[in-house]
Amino acid sequence: MPTVPRASPRTVLTWSSPRPSSSFRYLHFVNPDHIDEVFNNDIPKPIYLSKKDSELKPNYFLAIPVTDSSVIKNYLEFRQYVLDTEPTLVKHCLSFQSDLLHITLLTLRLDNQFEIDQCMSTMKALQEELKYYCTYPEHLKLYFFGCETFYNKTLFINCRKHDRLEGLRKILIERFQSNNINLAGNYYEFIPHLSLIKMKQKLKTIPSAIYKKYQQSDFGVQNVEAIQLCQIAPADSQQRCTFTLDL
Repeated sequence: MPTVPRASPRTVLTWSSPRPSSSFRYLHFVNPDHIDEVFNNDIPKPIYLSKKDSELKPNYFLAIPVTDSSVIKNYLEFRQYVLDTEPTLVKHCLSFQSDLLHITLLTLRLDNQFEIDQCMSTMKALQEELKYYCTYPEHLKLYFFGCETFYNKTLFINCRKHDRLEGLRKILIERFQSNNINLAGNYYEFIPHLSLIKMKQKLKTIPSAIYKKYQQSDFGVQNVEAIQLCQIAPADSQQRCTFTLDL
């Protein structure tokens, strides 16, 4: 593992290339009951690079699509309640696309068609392994409960964290690192969530009164049935799904 130097105010995190040496032990079929035996360390620490490096900016992401009708219904009801309570937030509310509601697993930097094809090939090579992992001994489920904000700027529905979801992410990270796919943008702790509102103005914050009613609400359960490769769209454009890996 490379030494991590002290960061200056103009530096951000990215994954190094070639990848840091990893102490993961990798199996082709992972028993969910023994995930701690397979991954004996956390994700390798990133190194610091200059913020001016364009390779730091992710332009794709891996996501788990949310398609359960109850989750979507509850999401839309909460969204409408927020907008009815505070109509001025409509310009900050994320546009809703029922076929692209998701939680983000990883962000990536893919600069050309070769790198996009390499990413899709890596996902295809993992299909049987991931399908086994997500269905044995029972289906991997996402539980959506309550809501919070990031720094009073982004309102989201919580997806409960659990070891199998973390294990799924680690399998992807290990294989992507081994194929030198750029994992740019994964700077923070992994907090699975469904975003609802993102404040675009620096001085504006989301008042807690508009979501307090839903802080202990059950939004439903989603089986993990696919992983998507999606392109990060500009602020005023629709998100695009490039590839779907069915599980």
